[in-house]
Amino acid sequence: IGAINKLVKFLLQISSKNNILNPMLVLGPNWIPIVKKRLTIRGFTVPDHYEEIPALLEQLAPYVMSGKVKYRSHVLEGLESSIEGLNLFFTGGNRGKLIVKL
Repeated sequence: IGAINKLVKFLLQISSKNNILNPMLVLGPNWIPIVKKRLTIRGFTVPDHYEEIPALLEQLAPYVMSGKVKYRSHVLEGLESSIEGLNLFFTGGNRGKLIVKL
């Protein structure tokens, strides 16, 4: 918690000195009510369920192939477009899954 506290203070100092960064863009949502209530937040990442991917693909692929499940992707070409992709990611300007194709 001490490290998080130092990071928050640092980010707030950056935003106040430079007057260019919006603290909500840097910090995200207001975590204070969550911390005060001592709530536990737990997420997951793909590696947490890696062993389930083959079964998922077996079930999902027919729906995707038949058009019952639709997806969107925003593909950028080349490494030189990676900065543009990062900017799109943080501003929400991408349409669907953001992919930089190398």
